[in-house]
Amino acid sequence: MSHISCRERRFPLRLNTCFPELYSEYLHWYRHLIERLGRDKTNTMWKNAFRVYPHTLVGGLLSSGWYTDSEIGCDVNAKFKEHLERFFAASTTGVSIEDAKQIVETTPPVPQLRSSLLSFSEVRMSTTYESLLLLKEGFALLAQSLLDSCGTAGEFIIYDILLEEIEQVGFRPLTVKEFIAQRKERFCKAPEIPDMHSAGLEVEVISSSGNEIITYVRECEWARFYRERHPRVGYLLSCSCDDAVYRAMNPRLRLQRTSTLMEGGDKCDFRIFAVNGEET
Repeated sequence: MSHISCRERRFPLRLNTCFPELYSEYLHWYRHLIERLGRDKTNTMWKNAFRVYPHTLVGGLLSSGWYTDSEIGCDVNAKFKEHLERFFAASTTGVSIEDAKQIVETTPPVPQLRSSLLSFSEVRMSTTYESLLLLKEGFALLAQSLLDSCGTAGEFIIYDILLEEIEQVGFRPLTVKEFIAQRKERFCKAPEIPDMHSAGLEVEVISSSGNEIITYVRECEWARFYRERHPRVGYLLSCSCDDAVYRAMNPRLRLQRTSTLMEGGDKCDFRIFAVNGEET
């Protein structure tokens, strides 16, 4: 058994990377919701979601700790244009690129990011909790608004959105042996430079074999963020697609989990194993 604790809880949050990803994710959600709910209902739900956005908290986060990294070179505006064209250029939703751009550009924290920071070369040493407040708060509010509007059907819509995001990532296929080896290596030592997924994470590798690995997550900033701010949608947004991610890497992989920090347990007990079948 081995144990890692990523005690270094801060990592470089780079605007040239996180801002385009946020922009793309908002566009994806907006297109997906219009396809299922129609334009008017989506716009109403979208507007209602952000009535309670924590502008003061996010404003405080954007007002301090940022510095310019002169070595960063990236045409972020070109990325924004690329994302707009990908989701809405051939859209059959009746929403033009300009309409979609207007929605995203007025959705928090996009206006705040544009007005508060000097350039896309800005970087901030951030905690995972701070990064989630900046980058995921809006999606939690959208999810809650969708459940208020659609009830249980809203859960299926959100899950479909998340599955589409997994498909778009295009995970590299791995053999079962490669997957287990990589997971074991990842959780047997703390990363040299933590990121949003590892900062504040404490994991034990309980056991591993050729076809199975068991890990216990003892501490997770994602769970803390959602438990404190959005317990109603935390599991759905952060945990519900774990099994789908593993199957995207190898269709033989399965996840068995009986407890999560997100749902108030004392740990997340991940048992990932391979079922019989041919490797692909």
